[in-house]
Amino acid sequence: MSCHTASAESLRSSGVRLTPQRMMILEAVHHLPGHATAEEILAYVQARHPYVDLSTVYRTLDLLVLRGVVVPFEAGGAATAFEVATQPHHHLVCRRCGAVAETGTRPLRQLARRLAAEHGFRAELDHLAIRGLCATCTAEAPPAPD
Repeated sequence: MSCHTASAESLRSSGVRLTPQRMMILEAVHHLPGHATAEEILAYVQARHPYVDLSTVYRTLDLLVLRGVVVPFEAGGAATAFEVATQPHHHLVCRRCGAVAETGTRPLRQLARRLAAEHGFRAELDHLAIRGLCATCTAEAPPAPD
């Protein structure tokens, strides 16, 4: 059984028609490491099926995001990337070198509880990009002024 079979079955059971193109794009998102851009997904698919175009990739990604199978990731300045919707997590994005590290949701749970208690606001903190400086860039950066 392929790693994208469960996603495909979930889509099919919710009434989504699974065309060969959609299946290829779903496979690409599952098989490409990390966060893949639409262009990287297109290259993966076109290596096997050159007739698929970028607009098909974007339309399919929109559908997969809408159905909760894929989540978009914007690293600020870079192309939007996509990944399989797994456990909620956050991305730590270095604004200097562009490095991306993943972290769990635990650090932001307290913030979500506080926003709910103080403002009645239900924050959706399942998948965020938090910008700052990575450890390497922090070590190289001049000290912040007081």
